[in-house]
Amino acid sequence: MSFDGSARGCCRGGGQSDLGGSWSAPLWGLGVSMVADLITIFAGRRASPWGESPARFYSEHGGEPEAVANAQILSDLDKALSTAAARAADKRLTNTIALVFFIVTVVYSLFVLIRL
Repeated sequence: MSFDGSARGCCRGGGQSDLGGSWSAPLWGLGVSMVADLITIFAGRRASPWGESPARFYSEHGGEPEAVANAQILSDLDKALSTAAARAADKRLTNTIALVFFIVTVVYSLFVLIRL
């Protein structure tokens, strides 16, 4: 957010007269791209990607026979992998949105600068 504010301040003073009324459009595109990246970074931090902790597993299943404990480990591993796959799909969507806005912003900015 501070970068966005600094960029706005620089553009207001230096480039507003040269770029005309479209000087702030690239800033909005970069802002949307940054928000999508932040969503990608912080959205998946609610649950641990590694599954159940080993200490908790051994406290709950340490006294069970080996076959039962192995079945539980495989079940926990399957659940962790399916959760990771779903999180990767969510991150792919927000990363695609961020990339599209970034590319459109760069192309638009180059168009405005070449038109000068």
